[in-house]
Amino acid sequence: GGGCGATRCDAMPLRTSPARRPTVVGASGVCGCCASAAPVTERDRDLARLVAKELAQMLVQDDAAEEAGLASVASGVLPSKWCVTYRDLQQLRRIAWRAVQGGYMVPSDEDDFDPLDDRVGPSVDTVTRELIKPVTAVCGAASWALMLHPDGLPCDLFITHGWAEGCYEFVDKVLNSWPATAHHAYCCMLSNPQCLDIGHMLRTPRESPFALALLAAPCMLVVPNHAGSIYARIWCAYEAFLAYSEAKVIVTASAPAPRLARTVALMSLALAGLVGAFTAVSRLGRLPPPDAYPDASNFCALVGGFTLLGVNAIARPSRWTRAIVSASAVYAAWTLSQFGPLMVDKIWGRSQHSYVSASMLSWNALLLCVGSVVAEVDRKSELQRRQEAKQLRNGYTGSVRDAASSVPEDKAKILAEVAASGLEEKVDEAIQVLLVAGASTPTLRATFRRVGMLEQAHYTKLSMCVFGWATSANFYLWVILRHVEVLVDPAMLSQACLSYPSDKSCNQAHRLDFYIAIFGALAVWAWLALYLCIPTDTKSFAARVLACNMTMASVVLVCFIAVASVERWGSERRQLRVFWVAISRFVRFH
Repeated sequence: GGGCGATRCDAMPLRTSPARRPTVVGASGVCGCCASAAPVTERDRDLARLVAKELAQMLVQDDAAEEAGLASVASGVLPSKWCVTYRDLQQLRRIAWRAVQGGYMVPSDEDDFDPLDDRVGPSVDTVTRELIKPVTAVCGAASWALMLHPDGLPCDLFITHGWAEGCYEFVDKVLNSWPATAHHAYCCMLSNPQCLDIGHMLRTPRESPFALALLAAPCMLVVPNHAGSIYARIWCAYEAFLAYSEAKVIVTASAPAPRLARTVALMSLALAGLVGAFTAVSRLGRLPPPDAYPDASNFCALVGGFTLLGVNAIARPSRWTRAIVSASAVYAAWTLSQFGPLMVDKIWGRSQHSYVSASMLSWNALLLCVGSVVAEVDRKSELQRRQEAKQLRNGYTGSVRDAASSVPEDKAKILAEVAASGLEEKVDEAIQVLLVAGASTPTLRATFRRVGMLEQAHYTKLSMCVFGWATSANFYLWVILRHVEVLVDPAMLSQACLSYPSDKSCNQAHRLDFYIAIFGALAVWAWLALYLCIPTDTKSFAARVLACNMTMASVVLVCFIAVASVERWGSERRQLRVFWVAISRFVRFH
């Protein structure tokens, strides 16, 4: 039956506790949560069976959740504990999809979604009305979060979103952007008891469930959508005000870049084909092998490829950056075709390169190919993030005062609280930082006040960070090992000194590039140690510093080695003067 508290989840294949009554604690005290529950229909029971069947697959792997039971609800659980987990959201998406395919949610005049669409799906409002409300009504009118976790979960992530967005769109963005340190999230459609009249909990905005959960969470995740900016709604604007006034970290959620796996697969196949084609041309065309050039020239060729990656990492995504990535991929395929077989040739005695040079050249050529693929991933991901920022701007006027509300009294109360705080302009500034940088933190806001707006400043490009560091570390390691190899092998030492006027100048040059390589190796490892310790909102700046400094250091070292290898380079004093001018400029730039 549909009486208050009389419904038992007899259809559920899970352990239940019909004796427990649904009671939740709000800001104004205890409310009986069955007071406004609608009568339960047979359709609701069928839908609940579908949900129970799906949840049972998860509960088999989670004994703690199985003990809870679908009929259990928390008694006296504070709103800051009305939370769901990452896996709960994954499950919700599958349940919503099966409910659509089963005919429990159908398109309507208000929400004309495509049942076969797997990217946007029915709106959050439709899912709440047609899925969440009926199922929670069958199970005692608890919220979805309390239905799954009757004792509640501590909140460490607050999700702010609109109700016009698609359910699949919402879940995909949240899961793709879920912070690594977060475990439990508050989400109003899943956390609040949707079958109940909780209007009395919203009389004082500061004591509403939204505010209590946000005050408990260290991070707020903003979910854009295709329908319009969430900051055109007063409650979302109020959540931004609370997050700013409490110095919370605000991050924009982003969907996975479209067709990313296909792009990676196609680009990898294209690189493999180009490497094979270039290798065939080199072998059949009898082009000069890498042995015909000195090590410095070969490494300068690799630096050219990584320079293309560096330019792509700094530039804004456009058709030019796509052309740069394509050129980098072609160049990477050529270098791999030239330097890839060096180690095999050295093992079979067909190469004059040392083991150190052959292994380093082969490894860096392979790294350049991988870097080209990752650069394309970075480019597509940044395009997706810019699309999310565009969605957040859609309909937002730039001021929280212009936000709309379906209940005029709510807007009046919220604007009065914001005006009394004197932070209205600061909140508008925080939202603007979020739109431009992708996140809004105290550090980013202070930075933007000093230097102006920096687009996508919160995000770190993987190609800029990982491959910039790996390339620099490999290059310095090659110089160090090369120096040791030359000292160990007298024949190599005598050959390396042929281009110097005296043995003294040869030894001095080798010492100088050895010392600067030691300095560079210590620098990149110190950078890595510091990078792992600094806050997330400063990592992007650290990566940009790495890209600039390591590029400068590599160019200085390559130029010094190349010039030092030329015959009749000049006196030792001139060598020292040129070298120290170059390194002093690098240090000044640093």
